[in-house]
Amino acid sequence: MTFMADNVFVFENKFRVKPVDKYFSPQGESVNLTIRFLAFLFDSFVIFTLLFFVELFLGAAALQAHENFFKIVVMHFIYWGIPAQTIAYVYYCFFYLSFGATPGKLVLGLRVVSVETGGDLSLIQIFLREILGKFFSFFFFGFGFLLSFFRKDGRALHDLISGSRVVSVRQKIPRGL
Repeated sequence: MTFMADNVFVFENKFRVKPVDKYFSPQGESVNLTIRFLAFLFDSFVIFTLLFFVELFLGAAALQAHENFFKIVVMHFIYWGIPAQTIAYVYYCFFYLSFGATPGKLVLGLRVVSVETGGDLSLIQIFLREILGKFFSFFFFGFGFLLSFFRKDGRALHDLISGSRVVSVRQKIPRGL
């Protein structure tokens, strides 16, 4: 159960206390697709940097093991495609479970919250969002992402499937200060 105590801490269970922005509200301001896309680009850069090092290690092993070009291409998919997906899913799961946002979203002052509780996503919601939801968002030629342009709450298809929402947690500074 999530509750606010003096707008300073969120107590999710008796073992974990997590500081949050004191100006954050569970029904915080929705974020448009442009800002979300910038966060995606930042996260993609981090993931591809990790994959570069995996490629150096596993790609060299594939080239040494096989001399036939077709076998190299197939082995490259096995050595690169499977680790790439695994790294991406682990990345998103780790950051959503630990911080409620990926590094790209944290840099831009965003957080992914549950629509029902306003708190962190459960592991099931993360699975629904990142694996099932984003598959369907891509499957329909990206329409699942563009759906956020047509909704008042700015939620994309993967947000609707998982019961999540991306909100801004930055303090709004009044004009004239």
